[in-house]
Amino acid sequence: MSERENMEVLPSVMRTLWYESSDGRTHISQADVLAKEEPVVILGEAGMGKSHLLKWLADHPGYAFCTARQLINRRDPQTILGTAQTIVIDALDEVSSQRDGDAVDLVLRRLGELEYPRFILSCRVADWWGATSLEAIQEQYPKTTLEMHLNAFDKDDSERFLSASVGLEAAQSIIEHFNFRHLEGLLGNPQTLELIARIASSKKLPETTGELFKQAIEILRIEHRNSNAQNQLPRDASLNGAGAAFACLILTGSEAIVRLSEASASEGELQLADVSLLPGGDVLKEILGTRLFKAEGADRFSYLHRRVGEYLGAQWLAKQANTHTKRRRLLSLLQVNGLVPSSLRGIHAWLALDPALAKDVIAADPMGLIEYGDVSGLTVDQAKCLIKSLEKLAMENPRFRDWRHYAMHGLGFPVLIEEIRRLIVSPETPFGLRLLMLEAVQDSNIAAALKDDLKKLFLDPVADFACRKVAGEILVDLECALSWPGILSLLRSFEDELSVRLAIELIDDIGYEWIDGCLIAELVVTFAKSGSCTVGVLMSLEKNLPESSLESVLENLAVLAVSMGKYYERPGNDVLTDFVYHLVARRIVFGNTDPKLLWRWIEPFRSGAGYGYESRQKLNEFLLVNDCFRQAVQRLVIL
Repeated sequence: MSERENMEVLPSVMRTLWYESSDGRTHISQADVLAKEEPVVILGEAGMGKSHLLKWLADHPGYAFCTARQLINRRDPQTILGTAQTIVIDALDEVSSQRDGDAVDLVLRRLGELEYPRFILSCRVADWWGATSLEAIQEQYPKTTLEMHLNAFDKDDSERFLSASVGLEAAQSIIEHFNFRHLEGLLGNPQTLELIARIASSKKLPETTGELFKQAIEILRIEHRNSNAQNQLPRDASLNGAGAAFACLILTGSEAIVRLSEASASEGELQLADVSLLPGGDVLKEILGTRLFKAEGADRFSYLHRRVGEYLGAQWLAKQANTHTKRRRLLSLLQVNGLVPSSLRGIHAWLALDPALAKDVIAADPMGLIEYGDVSGLTVDQAKCLIKSLEKLAMENPRFRDWRHYAMHGLGFPVLIEEIRRLIVSPETPFGLRLLMLEAVQDSNIAAALKDDLKKLFLDPVADFACRKVAGEILVDLECALSWPGILSLLRSFEDELSVRLAIELIDDIGYEWIDGCLIAELVVTFAKSGSCTVGVLMSLEKNLPESSLESVLENLAVLAVSMGKYYERPGNDVLTDFVYHLVARRIVFGNTDPKLLWRWIEPFRSGAGYGYESRQKLNEFLLVNDCFRQAVQRLVIL
């Protein structure tokens, strides 16, 4: 199926475009294209939805649609235009031509037979020779042709597009999967999204960064247009050529590869002819049209995503560094005084895929491997090297990591249990390193062997909250024979803010079916009394507490509130009031609420306390439209 045929069946997302004007880069919507009077050329990478957009434009009065091939081959082009004023010409890049610009000349010749009507023309950006083609058009059309570029999808577009084929929940899950691995840039192309949706529908998306890159690159490199399939290069040649280009861009700090003359190139731009001289670079001209590359103008190209560039660039560099001397030179190029410059950490990290380079890469920048590369495929020796290097880094710089979660699945070797246990248990272990070791235990086959150590850490009120939280999550995942109600009650008895917060935040993971309403109410009251300034701790309870548990929790909260005295004497009353009104607002939505119960739940509280206006508003609206219910409550209050 061609891109044009394929895109006709895809869900509609309103697109945006940009073009250069006297005011700089101007962004417009697809509807604004209709208001333009100038000839328009719409450019975009493969699979960006150019054909879909042109079909939409041609559906409006005064527009006629055809492909460039149809226009060129039609004996009488007037039969295409008819009474329309604008001819919409799709897929110029599908026209075979001997020289660059020939296809434009052929189209202009047929437009001349129609007395040069306004046109909208689409082309893959890699196949559009901007200066030459625009000059040819300018010779026949007095008005300046607008060279527009189709913008990639943003997050909302991607979610809307995926939802049409896999549903909203699955779409959000897919987007989160890519965002977590900092690969959101791959989600901007509609055709790539469609292929990702197919993978997600038929099998599970890969869990490791390395496997995700392999799948993504296969999707991006493959030609999906039948008419161009015969021109597709072998896999290794394509990836080797792309790797050469990307390594050159990253190592030189350049912005783009350009097809302009040397005199027209700007600082930060590499000449296509120069990059083509690199080993494997001779295929570069042929692969610019793949989705591995993105266009930043008619004649400027770069990697679709920086991380894709780093991954393929590192593979190309490792292939060239095929002797000990070359490897030493390569590492000396990437490591300055024992440190890796921030701009090179990604490409440096992926060199660890080469066994001959792995240990040197790990020792120089262990966190670079974790942040930019993939630790899931490490050997035992490489994993030992990583732990040793991390320990050294943590001693030199205890704040070596940030707060986000890291995927550390590659350290779960049984022979490393004692080493990991030492770092988890020892109070001397820097916080960041201990947290990393706990993340390494998550979802690994060594977690069960560390169960007692994890429980001890989880119940230690002196330990860092983040480490206790991960330890608790691991224990829940183990599904071991733990009495969770008893453990949560023990945490509550500590009466310190963080232990109670830990208990509350873990309920979602444990499951509400194991925790009764009385214990949940006691935890909420204890947290409110702690005077915590942390926002959002009760949010998961507010949103996820099952309908079947709402009344029990509200009943117990009312009893506890009364036992704590008048509302103005009650510690944490604002937090409690907000929480109660939120649950009440949820309960009335389900219907069949007893007026006596409602009054019993809210009587100990004052609606003016707290800050949750929205939940109170929902209750007010409910009472306004339900006269009988409101009057029943009023009788209870007044009489």
